[in-house]
Amino acid sequence: MILAIGVCLWLAACTVFDLKWREVPAALTLLPLFGAVLWNALIGKFALALFVLLLFILADIPVRSRGFANGLQAAIFCMGLTTSPEPVLAGTVMLTMLVIWSIWKLEKMGGADAHVLMALVLLLGPSVLLPITVVSGVQGLIHLLVHKKTMPFMVSIFAGTCVLLLTQPPAF
Repeated sequence: MILAIGVCLWLAACTVFDLKWREVPAALTLLPLFGAVLWNALIGKFALALFVLLLFILADIPVRSRGFANGLQAAIFCMGLTTSPEPVLAGTVMLTMLVIWSIWKLEKMGGADAHVLMALVLLLGPSVLLPITVVSGVQGLIHLLVHKKTMPFMVSIFAGTCVLLLTQPPAF
């Protein structure tokens, strides 16, 4: 219950920044993300933690120079599948991380949104994305009807995550 309240308060702060300034400070998104990576490493999910860290290292390497890093990432992905007690879940989480990171790198999502989504998936699992997607669809339709060109996605992340946490509180 304490984790759920903390996550909702953190997301509320991110939402306020997104609504007021259309930008969320990096400290408000990166610290929880790296905390989630550390948490996963501490509970034995080393491959997942390494995979996410490697995504951030890859973000600054030019595409032409990524050969070795991409190979290392594939090896870590395979290691995660073979060493995890739940290989399907491990693979799903790593692929989810890769998709979120790719959407961010293609500039279809802001960095803060990507960082927050990645932290939430690391903490709560990929099931957090379903309520976020439903809420963002509703928010997108509303923005379409009122002819807005952009929408603060943090609102959908906050509302969807709170819906999930109210219906299914985390087990830890």
